Amino acid sequence: MWIERCSNWRCRRPYQVNEFKSDGEHLFGDDLRPEQVTCPHCGQSETRWTTSIFLTHELSPEEEAHFQHTKHDA
Repeated sequence: MWIERCSNWRCRRPYQVNEFKSDGEHLFGDDLRPEQVTCPHCGQSETRWTTSIFLTHELSPEEEAHFQHTKHDA
């Protein structure tokens, strides 16, 4: 899990990204494939070549305020 800022210059809001990958046996296959990481606020998507699956969701208002008031990328 990590917090990512939307790459859309009109949005730029932070959101949580959860990455799911298999342990041991590759449930999602061994080959890299395109998987979308999508901003839950504006729908901006970025393609990642991976063997994982990504789920995103909005931060709570308190989490977003904390993120905005701590030092992060511009």
